[in-house]
Amino acid sequence: MAQIFVNRNDLVIEDVDHPVKIIASYANDAIVTVDMHGAAATVLSVADTVVNRNSLNARQPFPTLTATWRNDYKPVINAEAQRRIYDVFADYKQRNYTAAVQGYITQYGADATVWPQPAKDVKTEGDRGWTYVTAVRTAANAWTAMPGGDPTADSIWPTVISPIK
Repeated sequence: MAQIFVNRNDLVIEDVDHPVKIIASYANDAIVTVDMHGAAATVLSVADTVVNRNSLNARQPFPTLTATWRNDYKPVINAEAQRRIYDVFADYKQRNYTAAVQGYITQYGADATVWPQPAKDVKTEGDRGWTYVTAVRTAANAWTAMPGGDPTADSIWPTVISPIK
């Protein structure tokens, strides 16, 4: 697996004569941000087997994605779902909210309506995050093929929420 950056427009105009050019590539465990190569680019997580390095020549100075890269859609979709989730509800915050709510259940009981207001506020904020996580995972799991065009486009994913505090 690799994290690759491509121009968003290449994903929209892709055809036999216009393969998706890879403008940068990073190891899967490298920490990258979606805007690392500017707003016109996006990051995809793809199998190494869909990177066509044989496409390099004077006319085509970048490696490209193979014509069949969209067939292996799950890594791309799952990585995009994870990126979207972590952008607003980082994994450490997920653990912290879960631990806090479990502590409140132990301390105050399972009925959150009787909890002190600060505990209710923590639960409400955590629930907002978990609702978003569920929406993103549901969207990712619903696809049975790669979405057409740009699989990282906001328009095909649940509306992004403000980051969980």
